[in-house]
Amino acid sequence: MDPLPGLVLVVDVRSFSGLSNPDMLSTRELLYRLVIDSFGAAGVCWDDCVHEDRGDGILVVVPATVPKTAVLGPVLTELMRRIADAPANSDGTGMQVRIAAHGGEIHRDVKGFAGSDVILPFRLLDSRVLREALAGSAARCVVMVSDSLYESTVRHDYPGMAGRVFHPVEVRVKETSVRAWLHVPGGAVPSPAQESTEPESPAPHHIGTRISAGGDIRVENGVLAGRDVTTTEHHHGPWWRRRKDNR
Repeated sequence: MDPLPGLVLVVDVRSFSGLSNPDMLSTRELLYRLVIDSFGAAGVCWDDCVHEDRGDGILVVVPATVPKTAVLGPVLTELMRRIADAPANSDGTGMQVRIAAHGGEIHRDVKGFAGSDVILPFRLLDSRVLREALAGSAARCVVMVSDSLYESTVRHDYPGMAGRVFHPVEVRVKETSVRAWLHVPGGAVPSPAQESTEPESPAPHHIGTRISAGGDIRVENGVLAGRDVTTTEHHHGPWWRRRKDNR
């Protein structure tokens, strides 16, 4: 079966599993309403798209007959606005949403969608840099697009889009290691932001006695002997722990 071109949009609710069952149901209903209404308000027919339910989110595949600019501009702008204005849960917390997008070649069979271009937006969605961007900001949603989608569409500032608000990040999830572009409404992300870094090893240090000697050196009955033998003691910690008892 030949793949067909399309735009993959994945929308996911943060900390969904921590909600009570009633809040899960109401959050799912709210998320669908926000997404569908955003498509309608932007003039993109929801029925022209195909979607799969993901429990805590939605996979939306927009066919190539719909311009990517219509989704990445008006639809996303409308969706972010509606998410920001969405009512809070019963515990008073507002719904936070992660959004990832990528365009590519998409396979579809009787079981659903498949292919590397479907997997990639889920990797972006699951990246630590995207999760931390949402958790560490007051924003109600964050958006990440693939590097190819940014270069082909987003950076050109078509109506409704502003490529300058996206910042490059490095995404490393499982076997995926790619560059992507992140937008945090109302916030800034260091450029470039790193997905993960290896912690630096602590500098080695010496505790005990260092020995230097000129000429020969030997140990006799536990006593160092030799010409020009010197020893230097290395201490660590506060000065008061190094005081000697003169009593």
